[in-house]
Amino acid sequence: MKINEPITKQQLLEKIRQSRAEWESFLSRLDEDQLIKPGASGEWSVKDIIAHLNWHEREMIAVIQTHALAGSDLWNLPLDPGRFPGMLLDWQPWDLLASNTYEHYASHLPQIQAMIK
Repeated sequence: MKINEPITKQQLLEKIRQSRAEWESFLSRLDEDQLIKPGASGEWSVKDIIAHLNWHEREMIAVIQTHALAGSDLWNLPLDPGRFPGMLLDWQPWDLLASNTYEHYASHLPQIQAMIK
């Protein structure tokens, strides 16, 4: 889901903080067996999803620091005149950060909840 309206830095940070706290609270209630059991998302375990989300968050550090799609070689997209070098024209910086933080947690949470029921 893309954000249609620009949001301020403070609003973005608050959304990230709040959703991260909710994500961590949810994860804290899982036991070790639930964390390592395959099937949370395809063959992935919850532990695999956590690693996947952490990779995306780590990539956002370089994006924020450089104002470019920097960090991993996986960001090798063709250059275009977007806001950041390599960023798709219809993306905004807050969209990229949202989709790799709080929106990403929300996209995986229902999968995990369904698996542990």
